[in-house]
Amino acid sequence: MTSPTDGPLSEERALEILLATQVAWNARDLRALKELYTEDIVYWTNWGGPNNEPRSVSGRQEFIRHLADLRDSTDITIKVLSLRLDGNQARVNFEVKWRDPVSNLVHMFTCRNIITFAGERIQRIEEYQDAARLHAFAKLISEHGG
Repeated sequence: MTSPTDGPLSEERALEILLATQVAWNARDLRALKELYTEDIVYWTNWGGPNNEPRSVSGRQEFIRHLADLRDSTDITIKVLSLRLDGNQARVNFEVKWRDPVSNLVHMFTCRNIITFAGERIQRIEEYQDAARLHAFAKLISEHGG
């Protein structure tokens, strides 16, 4: 990774960082992912918490632990579909394929993210998904022994 720039992050560089995130996640390379986030990263998603409520994870170590749990229990791949950068915040759409390795059930969906950069690292991720559909898919997996 190049050193942080003196000026604002360009849309091209933001895309490079997000594509590096995509490649690292799809390869399940948590070491490479760790280098893309700040120490104080905050991850928030509108589902996945208790009773299908929002979930938040703070700090790089906890976030990497969260990703390790996902890596070890699911087969999720991501693809950057679009990016629009405004200052240090990017609005990003991802295509996601979630396959349960036990039941082999698959759900394809898109999610919207607001990603905040600090220099050339990701400092905050806000992830917005169709929580009702994801909850229904998770329930379907559990009903099929996943």
